[in-house]
Amino acid sequence: MSAMRILIAEDEIPALNRLKRQLSQCSDIDIVGQAETGPDAIHLVNELKPDLLLMDIQMPGINGLNVVTKLEGHCLVIFTTAYNQYAVDAFEQGAVDYLLKPYDVARLQLALERVRERLTEQSGRQKQSRIKAGVGQRTHYLELTEITHFHVLSGTTWACCSNKTYLIDQSLNHLEKILPPSFMRVHRNIIINSHKIQESQRQLNGTLKICLSGVEVWLTTSRNGARRLKTHFDSISAI
Repeated sequence: MSAMRILIAEDEIPALNRLKRQLSQCSDIDIVGQAETGPDAIHLVNELKPDLLLMDIQMPGINGLNVVTKLEGHCLVIFTTAYNQYAVDAFEQGAVDYLLKPYDVARLQLALERVRERLTEQSGRQKQSRIKAGVGQRTHYLELTEITHFHVLSGTTWACCSNKTYLIDQSLNHLEKILPPSFMRVHRNIIINSHKIQESQRQLNGTLKICLSGVEVWLTTSRNGARRLKTHFDSISAI
């Protein structure tokens, strides 16, 4: 794997200098830029498209949690902060890690290793184009572009292509690791193909009801699933 391209977002000079010193002790990284405000971080991520954004939460202009919702495309994020109360929100936004200041080089290296693992997973996902399904003694090879969603019923995983269903001998947890990013876990029992969303309806309890192309039954997300979809689509205002 080539060097990891990192953008730093930190407005406090001592903290910025400390982080750069720590990163200088880490191998296979390339610092492509630095931002001192939330808006600058958004602009630089969208322009430079780094692999990783190392970002403080308390940023001028827009805080780090809101920065994540405005990024175009995909960029992994590690939050670096002196405040522990934002950890739950950070992981709900999809953060790879949450570094509580002051952290040492060993802790930073562990976080970077998690990023490398995630990048390797993403590379494998992008190459995945079909998935195997079984019906009796026969095996079907389903094109991912044709699948609307996966769901679990009575402990069994099913792939749905419009209104046809196929038995899948893999758990949703495993599918999450091998499917492209367009497939999103929106409920503990449901993974959807976000490209197939035709309509969504907000519910009073914070969930979403979703209509998928070719599927007669509306699917209901969890609250976390609704937030995940909103974050995913915010940049194009699709939800």
